[in-house]
Amino acid sequence: MTGTKRLKAKGLCIGLLMTLLIPGVLFTIPLEEAPFWQSAIVDEDSRDIALGDMDRDGDLDLAVVSEVSKTAYIYRNDGGTLDTLPSWSPHEVARHLGVAWGDIDNDGYPELAISCYSGLKGLKDILKGKIGQEYPGTQVGGWLYLYKNNNGILDTIAFWKSQDFDGFPAWIGFGDVHGDGYLDLAVATFFGISRIFYNQNGVLDTLPGWSNTDCIYMNVGSWGDVDDDGDLDLALGPDHASYLYYNNNGNLEQTASWKGLHDWITGGMAWADISGNNYLDLACGNGEIVKEPNIVFSNIDGNLDTSYSWKSADASATWRIAFADVDNDGDMDLAMANGCYNIIEKNVVYANQDTILDTLPTWYSQDECLSFGIAWGDIDMDGLQSGVDSIDGDGTRKLFYLKHWPYHSIQEIIVNGNPVPLSDYCFDISSGWVSLKNAPPSGTKNLVVKYKYSIDLDLLIGNEDASDVMYRNTTIGIAERPNSKSVKDFSLQIYPNPFSKKTEIRWTSGTGHSALGESAITNDQYPMTISIYNVSGRLIKSFSLFTPHSSLISSV
Repeated sequence: MTGTKRLKAKGLCIGLLMTLLIPGVLFTIPLEEAPFWQSAIVDEDSRDIALGDMDRDGDLDLAVVSEVSKTAYIYRNDGGTLDTLPSWSPHEVARHLGVAWGDIDNDGYPELAISCYSGLKGLKDILKGKIGQEYPGTQVGGWLYLYKNNNGILDTIAFWKSQDFDGFPAWIGFGDVHGDGYLDLAVATFFGISRIFYNQNGVLDTLPGWSNTDCIYMNVGSWGDVDDDGDLDLALGPDHASYLYYNNNGNLEQTASWKGLHDWITGGMAWADISGNNYLDLACGNGEIVKEPNIVFSNIDGNLDTSYSWKSADASATWRIAFADVDNDGDMDLAMANGCYNIIEKNVVYANQDTILDTLPTWYSQDECLSFGIAWGDIDMDGLQSGVDSIDGDGTRKLFYLKHWPYHSIQEIIVNGNPVPLSDYCFDISSGWVSLKNAPPSGTKNLVVKYKYSIDLDLLIGNEDASDVMYRNTTIGIAERPNSKSVKDFSLQIYPNPFSKKTEIRWTSGTGHSALGESAITNDQYPMTISIYNVSGRLIKSFSLFTPHSSLISSV
């Protein structure tokens, strides 16, 4: 069997081999389906996870918080290998819900923030109430802890505690509201107003400096510069809507001026430029307690559509979500931590194919769990690259997104040839931004950010009643499959080679060979998998020909 197809290149330089996008055939996300790493602790209820380089040894450590077990853990990364037993737990005993790493005092060592609550009603009780839309009346009180990092050693006793507040602190996240180069801490609250605790020159206020006025049922939040004006806006997710609070020159509005309405319960939010127009789109992971579709609100020139532009074709009980370019094709793919309230599901990734998200997952985990926390990071450091972004200063802007994120670490920031001290900027590796205390003056490429990012991101998931897990990225290297059938007379002709904008591929399926002898490849011997690697041995794409009549039609 033979075939001939023309394909277009997408700016890749990969020697004799090329990337193929082929409708009707199976594409793969380069993640192992079975967990490569599992924690030895089988927790009753891991609620959230976060990655950060606690000891500045160049690798990312994993923090996990637990609700019913009333504790938290840190799994240390030792040279690219996560410990299976935790090396740290806090002294305080409380029901934990949210966790985030953030360098509060700008000394280069990130502190650990944890949200906690007390009350007779836990997450499962609240979710039960949501099913009938009858929320439990028992009062819930919340607060936040912050654990000091002393040159890579995290205190076990919290050195900062917020004032107690009403509500269920479902999510926490760091952002720089005022553009002063210090991280502020936001909390999305259920049964109470959401809050932000401001950072005053490296010290968090114990009383909130901001609160919303329009909704007391927030499950999740996410920081992002939606209008690209150089300051971070805050998205919060209640039931059946998404709220956006715009930041106007350091003043965050208390009543959301944008609302995206929908019919579902949102448990996860994340920002990314899905469409490639240099504006952040907002994704919402829905379901929590019942299976519901996931959605995206598109950003057109800094304005979010109030109606969703993308909806998944499947439905799931999703909690947290996260973006990353896991297949290294230049656009952001979307991962979901699925399963909640006795709905056991696989975790999934929706591939972004040329700025369009697939409506069905491209990757499924092999295991099925109740999954809550999610994070991307190169745990084994096998794909780290050096990035240098040169950016024009304008004398006003202080917040800048890097080209590659989530990134691994900041190496150095230089303005007009002068290094910027650690004390004069803050950052978030998962969200991709850096925020400077002082705006770089007007100039051409006078702001230089040197950093590490990865082309081999692993996916980490926090589970309930199961080990926390990591799915390893498989893009590095070419694997040999033993005892596989050989194929005789199979050919791929690629020309012109090297190519610039277009190339033509002619292929012949040939015959298969096994111990029984040689014969033409038949339907029962399909699918045939063809893997495309670049010159460094990195897997770019894999696809399968389901039958001898499968077609190869698409562009790179």
